[in-house]
Amino acid sequence: MSGRAAGGLRRPALLLGWLLTVGCQSLSGVGSLEVQGRIGAPCGADAACVSGHCVDDVCCPSACEQPCRSCNLPGSVGTCAPRPAGDDPAGGCGTGMSCNGHGSCFELDPLWAVTLPRPNLDEEPGGLSVDASGNVTTTGIWYQEGGSTDMDVFIAKLDRHGNPSWSGTLGGPFRQLGEHVAHDLHDGATYVAGPFAGTLDFGVPPFDATGAPPLASPCTAGSAPIPCCAFLARLTGDGRYDWSTAIGHESSCVTLGAMASLGPDLDPSAGVVLAGTLAGAVDVGTVPVGSTADSEDVLVARIDAAGSALWASAFGDGAAQGGSAVAVDPRPEAARLVVAGIYQGDLDLGGGPLPTVGETNLFVAAFSLGGAPLWSRGFPATGAIHAAAVSVDEVGNVVVAGDLAGSLDLGVAGLLTTDDQGIFVVQLSPAGEPAWSRQLTAAGWLSAIAMVHDPAAGTTILGGDFSADVDLGGGTFSPVGRDTYLLALGPDGGHRWSVQLGGADNEYLRGLALDGDGNVVVGGELNGELAVGDTILSTGNSKDVFVTKLAIH
Repeated sequence: MSGRAAGGLRRPALLLGWLLTVGCQSLSGVGSLEVQGRIGAPCGADAACVSGHCVDDVCCPSACEQPCRSCNLPGSVGTCAPRPAGDDPAGGCGTGMSCNGHGSCFELDPLWAVTLPRPNLDEEPGGLSVDASGNVTTTGIWYQEGGSTDMDVFIAKLDRHGNPSWSGTLGGPFRQLGEHVAHDLHDGATYVAGPFAGTLDFGVPPFDATGAPPLASPCTAGSAPIPCCAFLARLTGDGRYDWSTAIGHESSCVTLGAMASLGPDLDPSAGVVLAGTLAGAVDVGTVPVGSTADSEDVLVARIDAAGSALWASAFGDGAAQGGSAVAVDPRPEAARLVVAGIYQGDLDLGGGPLPTVGETNLFVAAFSLGGAPLWSRGFPATGAIHAAAVSVDEVGNVVVAGDLAGSLDLGVAGLLTTDDQGIFVVQLSPAGEPAWSRQLTAAGWLSAIAMVHDPAAGTTILGGDFSADVDLGGGTFSPVGRDTYLLALGPDGGHRWSVQLGGADNEYLRGLALDGDGNVVVGGELNGELAVGDTILSTGNSKDVFVTKLAIH
């Protein structure tokens, strides 16, 4: 009995073991089906998911149909999460746009658009600037419709909503051109600069320079109507005259390529920094500076808020060199200015001779606010090259953009080569080392004009003109005549968004700025009509100036 009892006990135990084994296999099979259908599991059809939604090859809790959301992103598999900024894998955002990083496509929202017409006069814009309150100031030239050897400076200020605040004209016989404008970030004053011949009279409204004599050009190098000297003037926030100074000297020529302002948080003296080209001996305020062998050299200078020249330096040899872009590092702990331009021959900007390969090469250099050289980089090029703009981001990275028809060796950032007219963009580290580069080309005209950094979005926004089909990274834009573009690049140089502004005739971008809310302000030349959202801008003359503010979010 004990044996039977033992045997009898063994059989149920074996049966129980068999049932447990089979049961576990059965439960394992059921569990496997549940794993396959759970949220985040791989799938090939909606029916394979317990939720009924197979999205981006994984089971998703919802249909997740927005083009800028995905259920299969690293770190959030199984969640309908926003795609990274710049993504648009299915092209669902439309030409030029991509995902904004918040689950939606970037959208263009025109806030306002205006023209600045003047009867029987043609207008061509120069620079554009936005003050701390969002007010916009632009400058340029007016002249008799159909062309004239006499050109006058215009300056116009708009409030943050595009309404006129004040405007005025500076001029006299010969040519005076408004090319650059910047704001004092402390008190809202306006700096205006450009080439001029003859005299500038600030005694007219709204400037009302009571008792101040007209500013006379000291240059006689060119023929009388051709400006060989430059002026710099400071106006109060309501347009009244503060001071003005001439930059130049008899029998010499100077060209200001760019101007940028400094805030009092960077230096109590504030003021502006200038980059340009000089030929011969010139006076920057009371500071004399001269070029080598009367050739064209790089000019870098700083003038404080009271109109005093703090320093001025020239760099070059017997060949041609010139500065065409300047920006100020926004970091108080590392305040400096960065200059970009082109050079031939041997150029030493304080850090040793720069390399030369072709007839024209690219340079980028950093200086302290006191004018001491910090570093300089030369990038050999062949063909034609122009440094159009430079910006510095909130961590000190430097971005340079310009035009290229040939080749440009950016070292670790790569060799750029094109037989067509194109643009280049390169980022340098705070120490001047190349990090990345971008090249864009078109079968026709494509140029870079202006650039600004958006610290809130982490993007660099470039603007310019084009006359042939071009893909800036978000699809093809097709112009009618010549149109303008805006292109936003992310921290890695990738396309974030791009916008085309154009009409039936020719439009030219000439100014670009950012207000405190991250809106983009664009200024340019209008020939005919231009549609900006629901607003149709038109010109009564052959050339007018337009200004528009765009929210892109």
